[in-house]
Amino acid sequence: MVGPDGRVIQQPAYFAVHPDYRGRGYGRRLWRASMAWGRARGADVKVLQAARGSAAEALYLAEGLETHGYLCQR
Repeated sequence: MVGPDGRVIQQPAYFAVHPDYRGRGYGRRLWRASMAWGRARGADVKVLQAARGSAAEALYLAEGLETHGYLCQR
């Protein structure tokens, strides 16, 4: 997707690791593979959603992403 400023945006679809396999680095590997795929295709910006306080949020922050806002849902 291309944003209004012309930058290429990568917005990965949901991915998850089965609870029996968490804590083994699989999520980090999936994340890094997804980011490599996006970089190879010119993505400048990554847009993700994660529940506040979730393992996904912790992973994204550990991988250098920054929180830029919160989405309120009902």
